[in-house]
Amino acid sequence: MITWILDKHVDKVRGAATPFEAEAARRGHTVHALRDSLIPQTVDVSHIACDTPTIVRGSHGFVNYVHRELSPQPGAFLHATNFSMDSYVPILKDLCLNVNYQVVTFGEFLTHRHMFKGDLFVKPLEDIKQFNGLVIKDQQEIGDAHYTKFRKWFRPTDTCKIAVCAAQEVGAEYRVVVINQQAITGSSYKIEKGVAPDSALTFVNQVTQIWNPRTVYVVDVAITPSGYKIVEYNQFGTSGLYACDQVLIVDALEQLYSV
Repeated sequence: MITWILDKHVDKVRGAATPFEAEAARRGHTVHALRDSLIPQTVDVSHIACDTPTIVRGSHGFVNYVHRELSPQPGAFLHATNFSMDSYVPILKDLCLNVNYQVVTFGEFLTHRHMFKGDLFVKPLEDIKQFNGLVIKDQQEIGDAHYTKFRKWFRPTDTCKIAVCAAQEVGAEYRVVVINQQAITGSSYKIEKGVAPDSALTFVNQVTQIWNPRTVYVVDVAITPSGYKIVEYNQFGTSGLYACDQVLIVDALEQLYSV
């Protein structure tokens, strides 16, 4: 039996119950679909008992609030360091898209922007999502690039550590859900949404023999001229799933936590 704590604003399907809600409820799991407000701290979670394996999905704010109030386990499958590029790139090396990256703070990048030449890929060093990773053109301001791509302004803290590297040539990109070292389901994203090909899952299954940041996580991979590469790892509880099969995910999690 699994207890689910789900943010209503994530994985929603035109106001209907999400596949997570519907499938978990069908299997007899306890489902709490919460958050009637955009402010997580206003949601009452005091009535929720976490006496069975409890999985949390939602925004970073929602997940952090639930973890602070209830200490659910495994929760959102968080980890303080394993999702940082500094943890997995030295191990996976050329299996990663961005091997040669430089770490600076966001404030340092703004101050010395003129020193970074050519098209760049910039992302937070860790999976903290102060902003989304993106490509910025030579000497383009990062704020302008972020607004052009995502249609929203952003301002990370000056001390936020970011990874900066030369932009790489990539084709299709896929997000793959891994549970207990097995690629369960995947989806394309960014350009169009669709089921990931078997070749993407096969590549991820090969990499799981080397590195797994948590028991459950998502990993983004891209097709390059030299084959599939790891783009980044993300925490399961705070990641969008696009066209990933949520029923397969519920089934795999049920098997993992069956007593």
